[in-house]
Amino acid sequence: MDKYTQGRRRSQVCRLRNCRQQIAEDQDLCFTKLLPKEQVEAALQRHQVRFRKRLYTPLVTIWTFLYQVLASDQSCRAAVARLLAFLCVGGDDSGSAKTDPYCKARQRLPEKLLPDLARNSGCDLHRQVPPTGLLHLHLVTTFLDAQLYSKDDLARAFRCRWHAELDLRSIKQVMQMDVLRCKSPAMVRKEIWMHLLAYNLIRKLMAQAAAVSDLCPRDISFKGTLQTLVVFAIAGWSCPEKRHNLYVAVLRAVATHRVNDRPDRIEPRAVKRRPKKLIYLNEPRSIAKARLLNGTQALWKCHSYLTVLASLVTHAEPVLLFLDIAIPFGRGAA
Repeated sequence: MDKYTQGRRRSQVCRLRNCRQQIAEDQDLCFTKLLPKEQVEAALQRHQVRFRKRLYTPLVTIWTFLYQVLASDQSCRAAVARLLAFLCVGGDDSGSAKTDPYCKARQRLPEKLLPDLARNSGCDLHRQVPPTGLLHLHLVTTFLDAQLYSKDDLARAFRCRWHAELDLRSIKQVMQMDVLRCKSPAMVRKEIWMHLLAYNLIRKLMAQAAAVSDLCPRDISFKGTLQTLVVFAIAGWSCPEKRHNLYVAVLRAVATHRVNDRPDRIEPRAVKRRPKKLIYLNEPRSIAKARLLNGTQALWKCHSYLTVLASLVTHAEPVLLFLDIAIPFGRGAA
């Protein structure tokens, strides 16, 4: 192959790589509205993140990681498959379904980058949402001034205490952060901060939908917002030219998912569904597997002994029958 052909092929590979990166960085419907690309790039510059031109750039890795913590299936395999599906919609089907490059790209993200993005998103939420849509509470230890702390204010503050429990439930149960899937301490911290970043972005979407529909953000369902965001993102991938109209539809759909007004609700802390009766794994999996293998070997030895014994009994049956016939019984036996 001559130098001209090599240079031409190298330029085609570079153009394909740049096109793939551009498609991958534009893979989302709502996060460019909630978390602008310029904000992420500014954070990358603050933390001096350097990277090569590849598929899993820091921006692509953050988008993929965000959708991973929001999806019902939060496995790395599903996250990579989601990215490949978007690349195929954009006309590029040369991506690999292996999860190793994505996992290594997550490890390359600086650990302080995700807390920075989460805190900035929370500050943006407080600046953009009107004061009436935010919850301001003060912790009070003594109530000496009755004029400053009236009975009605204390009653409203005590009622708003329930929102803290609901917010923790949204993070742990709705976003499935009760089970962390990463193994190393650094990756566990990144996973926690990514959940908090996604939580702030969902709250920001709820606040925007409430402002458009003249509602209180607390009147909108958190789980309904999450479900709407994930479903509309798939439609945004297939119709990138209609993303503006889709985002307007997202805001309208989110505003329709309202929670019921249930003051003074009392519910028992119990569940109807019975869990499966399985024992807990309270030791390393390797030790448990070794114990099972040892038990299996002992059982196999016992099975071998029984098999040998059964074969001996089978071969001994004609002898026993011969003895029964040959040996006389009764009083007349000599």
